[in-house]
Amino acid sequence: MSQIEENTERSTTVSAPGKVLVTGGYLVLDKRHDGQILASSSKFYTHIIEETKDKNILSREEWYQKTRDEQIGASIKPGENDGLTESHHQKVACVSPRAKSILQSERINRISTITLISPQFHTKRVYKFRFNLSTLTYELLLKNSKQKPNAFIDNCLLYGFSLLHYQQKKEEEEKYFLESLRTNMTPKRGNSMNESHTQKGIVINDFNYDCNIVIEADNDFYSPVEFFKPEEGDDIYIPTRKQIDALPKCAVPFRVPEHKTGLGSSAALVTSLLGGILQHFGAIELPNDRDHLHAIAQFCHCLAQGKIGSGFDVSSATYGSQRYNRFDPELLQPLLSKATSHTTLKHELVVKLATFSLQPRKRSTFELPPYFELVVGDVQGGSETPGMVRKVLKWRKENSVESKELWSDIQAKNNQIASLFEELSMCANQRPTLYINTLDSIASGNGLSKQDEFSKYVYHKYTSLRNCCTEINTLMQLMGEKANVEIVPSTQLDRLEKTMNIPGVAMAGVPGAGGYDAIYSVVISPTTTKNVKSLWHEDMSIIPLALTAVSSNEGVQVVSDCTRHRKIQPTLSTKSEIPWKWIAASTLLASTAVAAILGYVYYKKNKE
Repeated sequence: MSQIEENTERSTTVSAPGKVLVTGGYLVLDKRHDGQILASSSKFYTHIIEETKDKNILSREEWYQKTRDEQIGASIKPGENDGLTESHHQKVACVSPRAKSILQSERINRISTITLISPQFHTKRVYKFRFNLSTLTYELLLKNSKQKPNAFIDNCLLYGFSLLHYQQKKEEEEKYFLESLRTNMTPKRGNSMNESHTQKGIVINDFNYDCNIVIEADNDFYSPVEFFKPEEGDDIYIPTRKQIDALPKCAVPFRVPEHKTGLGSSAALVTSLLGGILQHFGAIELPNDRDHLHAIAQFCHCLAQGKIGSGFDVSSATYGSQRYNRFDPELLQPLLSKATSHTTLKHELVVKLATFSLQPRKRSTFELPPYFELVVGDVQGGSETPGMVRKVLKWRKENSVESKELWSDIQAKNNQIASLFEELSMCANQRPTLYINTLDSIASGNGLSKQDEFSKYVYHKYTSLRNCCTEINTLMQLMGEKANVEIVPSTQLDRLEKTMNIPGVAMAGVPGAGGYDAIYSVVISPTTTKNVKSLWHEDMSIIPLALTAVSSNEGVQVVSDCTRHRKIQPTLSTKSEIPWKWIAASTLLASTAVAAILGYVYYKKNKE
């Protein structure tokens, strides 16, 4: 009997967004307070590509060749009556006890090969994953020992595939138990992995996780300057706004990007990678199983960081825009204390993680009012967030009364912003046309075109929002001064004031923990967006480079229409080095050409 195996490609793409914490910096470390997060349109993408084939069972000739080569099946010869019988119109292999034992051991200790590629980081990594039956541990080994470990990626692979194995093994045991009852066999729970039990000609699942994984990120997670750095040298080229807008999606720079923009790249990476693995192999079904994914992603992210953080970035990557309350850190601590390695994992910990839940506190929705938009700028400075957090918490502990009063004042202003957003959204729903006209009048800088009560009400809410934002910036700067931390540095405050002077800017601030990572603005019209970006690019005293990201309410999700990985897939199976420099050069040339064309069209239009 010859068995024909048809190879097909099965792929899954899962995306997770970045974030901007517009209010609640530092307060989100205390579960009694909350923070207001906007998910960004910029996302991380994980493509899981698996080459599948019909794996019913080895043919007679294939099995004979396998056992002969291993010198354990010499007594089995092709063509003889070796015990193969028809069962449900399929072939079932009957082999010697020793052959059966070794085959079973191979399936239990099977080594899966996982190839991971990150084009933007010029990285190709090959991993070996297996469940070691003798020690009851899961093992993940990096094939090239010269490559440095990446805790965020390694944790996702180790824990993701371990959870898959445990869940599939559990499901198979239940299936075997029920099948045994149906066929009047003696049911033996928990023994299906240790017996060569076959039904309908199909051997027990060997849990093969051989696959290729491609990780990509939208450009806004990294400073735009990174995409225009030369191949060699220290020269820095500041790109124009047209060049930034013309960059292709998930562009590949000449060098590995060094400066990030604070959109939460590690959280988006962990959430999309874990989501991709678990979704592709059937352990979860997005978006229904986001709670379980969120719990595992928080665990892996905290383990990689070496501490339990606020968790708002992972929560945003999972659920999208929201008002966030921190989970209880005591829920994670016992599990993290048992995780002692990024390469090996005890089976008992996997059992606990399989049912782990963070039991999150209230997580209410949060979104911008209609026609409001988010603008984010890269400051190219960078801040040491963990050190800033430690200083603030130290000040808070030593000055409990003063800090409690200050945090209460900030929380009150944060609550006021959420209320103003809700009231403006209600206005948009009640009288949409007049609401839009009022916003346009405000953005023009010429005052209200109509003096009716509705327009005055919208204008009042808009000005209240501006005042509230300014007060929050002042309070955050005060907290920084008391804790000796540059939360709102004087240079950043100057940028915020210049931005707030533009008609139609409702809010401007430094997101998250503050410092020199980024700057954001909330605007009410496309004209205002254009004016803010022009200010940031053209006034060298401002410095920020506007990113292309806008707000998005979406969290982690399966991307149905995504074929980018097919362009990268051929390089995964080749042994030659991937031509990163050629890819980067093509990227830069394409963006420059598009920018030139846009510039010419703009010139011709103005000339006419």
